[in-house]
Amino acid sequence: MTVLRIADAAAAAIGFTSDSIAGQEASPLLSASTLDPDLAAQSALARYLDETPHSSGWVALDDSGSAVAVLAAQLELADENHPGYTYMPPAYAYVPLSCWGVSSAYDGEKFLPQLVEQVAKDARELGIHRLLVQTRPHDWVAGGLWRQLGLMPDTILAGRRSTPPLAVSDDIDIRTVTGDDEDALVSLAFEEHDYHALNTGTGTRANQVVGPTRRAVREWIDDQAAGTDNAFVAVNAAGQVVGSIALHTVTLPSESPGRNYYPALYGYIGLTSVTAEARGHGVGRALTARALTTFAARGIEHVLLHYVDDNSLSRPFWNRMGFSPLVVTLGGDIL
Repeated sequence: MTVLRIADAAAAAIGFTSDSIAGQEASPLLSASTLDPDLAAQSALARYLDETPHSSGWVALDDSGSAVAVLAAQLELADENHPGYTYMPPAYAYVPLSCWGVSSAYDGEKFLPQLVEQVAKDARELGIHRLLVQTRPHDWVAGGLWRQLGLMPDTILAGRRSTPPLAVSDDIDIRTVTGDDEDALVSLAFEEHDYHALNTGTGTRANQVVGPTRRAVREWIDDQAAGTDNAFVAVNAAGQVVGSIALHTVTLPSESPGRNYYPALYGYIGLTSVTAEARGHGVGRALTARALTTFAARGIEHVLLHYVDDNSLSRPFWNRMGFSPLVVTLGGDIL
């Protein structure tokens, strides 16, 4: 067995990844995948073929030169200029669903630890110890392989259709955001950030600097004003903001490997926050209902979001709202 960087065994790595993508079941949100696996493999491995900085891509070859396992990780340092600063760990290696595969469970047990060690060598040079790997929720073989190496469920990508609508109480006042809501939205977001940092195992930061969150909030307000995307707040009888939800519309490029798992066009529910005092009174449900009806009115059939697996508040809530897991990200400090 030989382990090489993907750039040094490009044809074998691309062919193996193409076959892996072709063999994966399409998302339950899709009637069938229209993805070209060869284009998707090229897209998934592009940064490793080009040896882009902060990339660690490896392929295991058997004695005949055929690929039997691939593992390719993006090495991320999430400083305050990084798009994931507010919701990701400070440093991590990230392996998308299309960037790893094994030819069999036997080969996974045999070769995956060696590929992980190669990624670990690159990651440690940057001070990275946390590994995040995407898997499918009912792929017990993949889940078992990674659990043997010390990874556990971290975040869940879940989805549902935008219809039928949710039944909600008329007593909760939901309106679109305005510029006057900026400080309240920042405060809500920080409450959410600190809750995740202190009460889950995701490794995200508490006491974040305010700049990235304020920039994100201003984007929600600007997008709402421009009509390109939407954001809503819930207000109490005194007119105080007690909850918020940010909506985004996502279109995947034709060559994106994500088209095997997600619709080409979907709505995404971003940061959703409810103050501690307002929880349990239907505020989150009312915000979610407004999100679903907004997407449905725009002709967007599918809605996706992320939640943290060990968040005792969000996981049961989103399950009650009808969202089912599509992709499970496993994580752990194993590098």
